[in-house]
Amino acid sequence: MIQPTTVNSVFKAKNDINDIAQRMGYQTLSIFRYDVEADTDDQLYSRIDGITAPVVSGDLVIFQYPTNDGFKFDEQFMSHLVDRGVHVVIQIHDAECLRGYVPYDEVAFFNRASAIITHNDNMTNALADKGVTAPMFANYAFDYLSVNTKNRYTQADKHLEKSLVLAGSLDKSRYLEHWPYQTNLVAFGRNETMQLDPQIDFRGEVKPEELGYIIPYRFGLAWDSNIPNGGQYKDYTRFNNPHKVSMYLANGLPVVLWKDAGMAPFVVKNHLGITIESLDELDDALAALSQAEIDDILQHVETVKWALRDGFFTRRAIMRMELAILGRQIKL
Repeated sequence: MIQPTTVNSVFKAKNDINDIAQRMGYQTLSIFRYDVEADTDDQLYSRIDGITAPVVSGDLVIFQYPTNDGFKFDEQFMSHLVDRGVHVVIQIHDAECLRGYVPYDEVAFFNRASAIITHNDNMTNALADKGVTAPMFANYAFDYLSVNTKNRYTQADKHLEKSLVLAGSLDKSRYLEHWPYQTNLVAFGRNETMQLDPQIDFRGEVKPEELGYIIPYRFGLAWDSNIPNGGQYKDYTRFNNPHKVSMYLANGLPVVLWKDAGMAPFVVKNHLGITIESLDELDDALAALSQAEIDDILQHVETVKWALRDGFFTRRAIMRMELAILGRQIKL
């Protein structure tokens, strides 16, 4: 397992997977973020040799990709393991080849793996279209382990508001600069570049482990926008599982997603919220929800909430991957 040190949602996503895998008997290979370019080739080789020293031929390693140490490091790390006869399973956190041009052959990198854990079926199909031939298994949602085991919203006097909360990277939410909708929105996150619309109730940046205690009881919005000269984030949501969706659901909140998002089929099939084509549909879509529909959504959210908190989706993906790789060696 790979456990880099970051300070955002990627940190929690990777560490939750690490914790779940440890419960299943895996051991941690710790990788710390550093300036890879400061290493000579020999120094990089020695560094990775030390990290992978406990691993022997026939072992299975879950490689949480990317490590945030750069593709040079990731490629060398993969080569070390594959050349040693290790089964490498890539747990994708981001696939750069689906975000646009990348100056390296990520598809060839993926094809060196024994198996790949993708986000959802859209990502699996898109990678296959790009030329990825390694076996792929979708996890459908990132788990969200929580020390807050109480449900803040079981009290009879709590009612779900037909309004929104947004938590996460606000730089990908340019629509907050102009919010012409009637639906109230509370926003948590770091904002260094935008002048938010006066209608936005901005409450600053909150650590993930603290957010569950203060997040208001309303629909969680997962809606990225493209940034001029800065990334096609909305297009990328066709393929990825936003970590904020898991955070909302793990805290008992239904969600609002773009209807073409990669997680939309999961949300629709499991009655976890609503999907819309455009934010212009937001006011009418929420207003149209009956109390019976809301009650049905909340009942389904309750089931998925505990699955996310317990690591269900990660365990399922790992077990499917183990069966595909190690099961070939066992005759029944």
